[in-house]
Amino acid sequence: NAMPHPKTIAGRLGIRRFLRPGGIPETAPLIYSISPATDRVSGGGAVTITGARFRYETDGTAPIVLIGAEPATSVVVVNSKTITAVVPPNDAGVVDVIVQQGQGFVQEAILVGGFTYYEAMLLEVDPRSGPFSGGQRVTVIGVNLFAGMTVKFDGVSLTSTFIDEQHYSVETVAHATGFVDVTIWDGGTLHATL
Repeated sequence: NAMPHPKTIAGRLGIRRFLRPGGIPETAPLIYSISPATDRVSGGGAVTITGARFRYETDGTAPIVLIGAEPATSVVVVNSKTITAVVPPNDAGVVDVIVQQGQGFVQEAILVGGFTYYEAMLLEVDPRSGPFSGGQRVTVIGVNLFAGMTVKFDGVSLTSTFIDEQHYSVETVAHATGFVDVTIWDGGTLHATL
């Protein structure tokens, strides 16, 4: 007698799961997209991962979400098609997004090159000089700038206004004559020096 198909056996046993050819359960997660697909190297942004077959474990454990091999935090399975999480810090560059779930036998989905970390860069200040008494309004020009950064001249924090991703406006303070470093910080993280 011919062996019955695995689906038939599963049906007889009352196992309600789809089987692929060869009898492998179709319970592994899938990732379709992540939004937004970028964040600064310091992380902290909220992302939504869209896919299929996301779930908590029977003990309530959430899936592991890795962004560039670093574990995301605050992982929440909204439903079987949606996960939300907070982006971990990482180096600048393009990285994979991974969702792992299962205890003992781990199943994972990979979105290759699905996320990009960017780093702020400083390009120029205009004007490049001012009175040593301070009070000079200066435009700091760069890329990937964002609100909430701290601009420092020679290590001194300046009153600054975020204009857009390429510009900050700052006002200098009194300083001895000479050249100074211009740096931009995100909290305690140094992003760039000019």
